[in-house]
Amino acid sequence: MNDPAGLIVVISRYQLPGLAAADGARLAPLGPLEPAAATELAARITGRDSEAADLAVLAGYYGRLPLAVRAAAERRPDGSAEPLAAASA
Repeated sequence: MNDPAGLIVVISRYQLPGLAAADGARLAPLGPLEPAAATELAARITGRDSEAADLAVLAGYYGRLPLAVRAAAERRPDGSAEPLAAASA
């Protein structure tokens, strides 16, 4: 991409070296989030700040990887009164 006003972010499980070689992309490896950050991400998505302990467990199930934690948290049914602990049992 040669447009200085534009930005594209590609997230992948793979390194995609061809993208960097052909298009000049910069590769930025992203590891697991810190436990508190992974819990906060899940809390923001689910709106369940009061269930931090359960959210920490949920994040741990997915290795605290940002994309995986986000996907798991987004799968929670909106408006569900069921605690996360019961849903993950």
